[in-house]
Amino acid sequence: MRRQRTVARKQTVEGIALHGGDRVVAHIHPAPVDFGVQFEVDGVLIPSRPAHVIDTQLATTLGMNGARVRMVEHFLATMYGLEIDNVRVVLEGTELPVLDGCAAAWCEHIEQMGTTEQPRNVKQLVVEKTVEVRDGDRWARLEPAETTELDVTIDFEHPSVGRQQLSLSVSPQ
Repeated sequence: MRRQRTVARKQTVEGIALHGGDRVVAHIHPAPVDFGVQFEVDGVLIPSRPAHVIDTQLATTLGMNGARVRMVEHFLATMYGLEIDNVRVVLEGTELPVLDGCAAAWCEHIEQMGTTEQPRNVKQLVVEKTVEVRDGDRWARLEPAETTELDVTIDFEHPSVGRQQLSLSVSPQ
């Protein structure tokens, strides 16, 4: 069982909103134990929880009490992969900066900020049996494992995308 973690210091990240094209700013702050990853937009805190997903068209959008934040998936993947459990992101705008288009630039920012261990264990989801969900020819399956491993395939008719497959083990390294 590992301890919860947060970023060691505040950092401001600026960039362009992929969908809106505007200049956006994200102020990343350390957060207390059990805070989770939350986005603050116009004074409204939006927890990164499934209940707050309001749209998934071309990006994941979280919303609450009229406030919304778009393009959270790369940042959230970074937080998960780097095992950062508690962070508050104050936004100037309603979309996270696209940066390099993946998680690498977010990893660099977090490395510059450093991380700190917190005095409480992480609450972990334990998959005890295989679970599969299907929707036509699309499906997802979770299987019990000691580590987080992904095997992902996409298959689009468009020649720019086509069929792509990736297998990896997720760790802070």
